[in-house]
Amino acid sequence: MNYKISVIIPCYNAESTLNRCIDSVINQTFGFENIELILYDDASTDSTKKIIENYANQYSNIVPIYSTENSGFPVRGRNEGIKIASSDYIMFMDNDDEYDLNICQFFYNIISESNPDLISCGKFNLDYLSNEYNLTTPDDKTKLNIKKEDILYFEDRFIWNKIYKKDILLENNILFPENKYAEDLYFNIKYLLHCETLIDVPEYKGYIRHVQEDSISRSWNLDDMSHILDVSKLIFSEISSYQNIDFSRLYKKEIGIIIYKLYSLHLLNNKKEVIIFLKKIHEFEKEISFNAALDSIQDLANRLILKNRYGLCYYYLKIVEKIYNSNNLRKLYRKTT
Repeated sequence: MNYKISVIIPCYNAESTLNRCIDSVINQTFGFENIELILYDDASTDSTKKIIENYANQYSNIVPIYSTENSGFPVRGRNEGIKIASSDYIMFMDNDDEYDLNICQFFYNIISESNPDLISCGKFNLDYLSNEYNLTTPDDKTKLNIKKEDILYFEDRFIWNKIYKKDILLENNILFPENKYAEDLYFNIKYLLHCETLIDVPEYKGYIRHVQEDSISRSWNLDDMSHILDVSKLIFSEISSYQNIDFSRLYKKEIGIIIYKLYSLHLLNNKKEVIIFLKKIHEFEKEISFNAALDSIQDLANRLILKNRYGLCYYYLKIVEKIYNSNNLRKLYRKTT
């Protein structure tokens, strides 16, 4: 059977969310018979493997992979999925999220019309601050054709709201770096280096994220944050020889995200460790000659970092943390950023 799209889902201890996730692929208006669904179980200790087995027994286009040893990161499942995918186009999903039921058809319509190297859409966060999903139906006016000279600087670095060409991945040996956070950053920049055409439709919220209070994003620490810098340095070492790359523009979003996570994820408890980390940010920014302006909150913090005012930056971020973690103020923050 020749499938049109391969969807790859790495799974680990997802018994409470996996049925919803898989069903959102099965129920695609595109027709599930056109989709190859690759489910990688990373040695789960709950009933995740049994759930996958049940679905695989029902559908011949569900490809299960069972690991005997937990890797600790979702990237191994994604990489294994890329290697065995039989379709020309690849999509990713996390095991606790879901697709809008039209996303595959929506992407494939654009592929049929324009055949871009990458298509991206918007996402919708479902959490305790926002728990109602309202579909936005896009029209042609909402499509953004990103120019080739701007493709590398495309700021949406998530992987699960996109569709990729398998031949670009395989021909350029593009895989996720293992045992690292910020793997999306590495994967997307490596892919964008080889893109000629990109279509973005941010008004279409085709990916639905279920943001849980106890998710990994709520339990990061400064060591985990260092992974972002490590991956950023890895990318820089690999592409620094490319001509005419504006590294300030390329890394603008990542520097902003790093600072944002410091105050939004409660990472400011140990002043000494935070200041050591702020110095690491400064060292990296010096290496890439970073001089871009960030969003207002992050920009002031970064100016203090660049001026070696680490203590003052720390106390500023502590104030921002208190403001941000007020539910009412966080809703206002979302509307203004």
